[in-house]
Amino acid sequence: NWQIPDAVSAYPQSFDFENTGEITIPEFSLSSEFSIGVWLNSDNFAAANALILGYNSSNGYKIEFNGSTGVLIKNPTTNLTYSGTSWNLNKWQHLVITRDSSNDLKIYRNGEYWGGGTHSGTFIFDRISGFNSSSRHFSGNLSNFQRWNTTLSDLQVETLYNNGVPLT
Repeated sequence: NWQIPDAVSAYPQSFDFENTGEITIPEFSLSSEFSIGVWLNSDNFAAANALILGYNSSNGYKIEFNGSTGVLIKNPTTNLTYSGTSWNLNKWQHLVITRDSSNDLKIYRNGEYWGGGTHSGTFIFDRISGFNSSSRHFSGNLSNFQRWNTTLSDLQVETLYNNGVPLT
């Protein structure tokens, strides 16, 4: 289901979440400039089924979909939902979130600017699709997680999207 059918041969594996489970990763902290990228193919964009990164708790850090038109980005001091055009169900799409040193946060979908605003604070993540012993995990497939301690330019985001073919 990649935009370009031959892409499956370039990267044939992904993490398949059925609204259960999580992947514990070494904790990392993002402050000042950062960027995060992931390929996703979601079965459900409801807030209860779309936690991409982080741990959901009253003072947790997380990135999740909040419906098909909202991306929620939360740390203990700032909880903001950014809105844009609808994301597609059951179709591979590329998500990039990047923030510069002025706290200007941009969200890209398939290499194009999708939405954003100002978002300050530090983010600490230690799991993919994690939730506080509940069922709020991502439902669908995730692949090619990447993170950078710098802001990505529009051209770099477009290069990562690679016309719908994940880079190996």
